[in-house]
Amino acid sequence: MRTFKPLGDRLLVLPDAPIAKKTTGLAEPPSQKEAPTEGIVVAVGPNIRCTCGLTDCPVAGDYAVKVGQRIQYTKYAGRDVMHNGVKHKLLRLEEVEGIIEDDGE
Repeated sequence: MRTFKPLGDRLLVLPDAPIAKKTTGLAEPPSQKEAPTEGIVVAVGPNIRCTCGLTDCPVAGDYAVKVGQRIQYTKYAGRDVMHNGVKHKLLRLEEVEGIIEDDGE
């Protein structure tokens, strides 16, 4: 199995499955499925830090995106890449809208 290490401020994300639009009973062509905007972070680049811009930010660990977290990203973000036969997204940190946390309910 090969590994992928993103460079700079990039992340490798495994997107959720495409979301089918509701139809009125007609068969839906594959092109009508909406692209997912959520996924799981698989790998992060070395420059994923706090977005405040300070190199010595005391709270950088609290704001950094980490492997295993679920994130939401912009609709047309990144580009598709194949990794170990599976389609992933390669995103820049600025394309991430937020981290999704489960509140346990």
